[in-house]
Amino acid sequence: MIRPVMNCSRQEESDLFMLAISKMVGAEMVFRLSATANLLQSLNERLQLVGFVVCLAGLSVYFSSQP
Repeated sequence: MIRPVMNCSRQEESDLFMLAISKMVGAEMVFRLSATANLLQSLNERLQLVGFVVCLAGLSVYFSSQP
């Protein structure tokens, strides 16, 4: 949290404003990266499940075709 500063110069005010903007942008990027990581993890879990089901189906077909 940025606290207001009394009697600061224009340059200090500008620096504080830029710092606040960069912190907000940084937090937004971290949030987006976190959301992307969660999405990829969910996708990975689903693909593993699909792979497992396809493997079972393949084994079932293989063993059912054996004499």
